[in-house]
Amino acid sequence: MLVAGGIFFIYEMFTVGDFGIAVNWNFFTSAWLWPLFVIGLVLAIVFWGKFGHWGGQPYDVYEDSNGNKVAKRNDDVVENMFWHFAFPILGHFILEPIIYGCLIYYPLMCVFALLGLILPYALAVILLAIPVLFFLSEKYTQNLRFRSAILIVVTLLLTVGLGWAAMSMEMGKSPSQGMFFIPCN
Repeated sequence: MLVAGGIFFIYEMFTVGDFGIAVNWNFFTSAWLWPLFVIGLVLAIVFWGKFGHWGGQPYDVYEDSNGNKVAKRNDDVVENMFWHFAFPILGHFILEPIIYGCLIYYPLMCVFALLGLILPYALAVILLAIPVLFFLSEKYTQNLRFRSAILIVVTLLLTVGLGWAAMSMEMGKSPSQGMFFIPCN
């Protein structure tokens, strides 16, 4: 019973294209944006000044009469206010938290992507190992007081759980993927 439930679950696990770990590689459309932005904001405040100063001096570059490029300091009030006041605020409170959030987000998504690749195989190995452990632990289970009841309960729980998971995966498939597909023409 346990082997049949496990095999059905393993079959469904490998025939379902997306096993439930959907990796969104766009940080700005993910659900992690605002929690990681807040964490990045805290990190930006804690590590204040580690990225350097988010400002600059505006310069005008032009060619002189000899064709040489000359850079002259721009003392325009509006540009100086942007580069000395607004850009450091934008850098410290918007750009740095986004950078810290991305530094956390993308390695986490790599782990999720690897987990999504490995998880079906790991679950298949675990599910195949459970019946083998039942047969190999015969000496240990003979010493248990209610061994037959324990074996029946564990077998029923695992089989019902795996059957429910397999059926929910089967019902979640698109009609063209499922084994219960009936063409409607």
